[in-house]
Amino acid sequence: MAQIRDELRQRDYSPRTQRAYAHWVRAFVRFHQRRHPRDLGAEELRAFLDDLVARGASPSTHQQALCALTFLYREVLAMQPPWIDQLARPRRTLTIPLVLSRDEVQAVLRRMKVFHSS
Repeated sequence: MAQIRDELRQRDYSPRTQRAYAHWVRAFVRFHQRRHPRDLGAEELRAFLDDLVARGASPSTHQQALCALTFLYREVLAMQPPWIDQLARPRRTLTIPLVLSRDEVQAVLRRMKVFHSS
């Protein structure tokens, strides 16, 4: 963990990013019964990320965990595993606003009047 913190500080990552990345690396290692990340591969990383999704993690949380682990492998362990680039990136879901502005409400009502009078 000291190696990760040193790399993050050298690259001038924000303190919050440093804490978040350290959290995800610790969670990944704990998830795999404290095995060293060098001994883990694509399947173990996929299992960890799938578990996050199964526990209801948002796409941004999934993305942050993936970025932290990519940083671990590429920058800290100096490994360039080809499988990292093939991992599926989470997609953000399109959300519909729950509150409309006054102008938006008027536009909807105008359309309803036009549609209804035809």
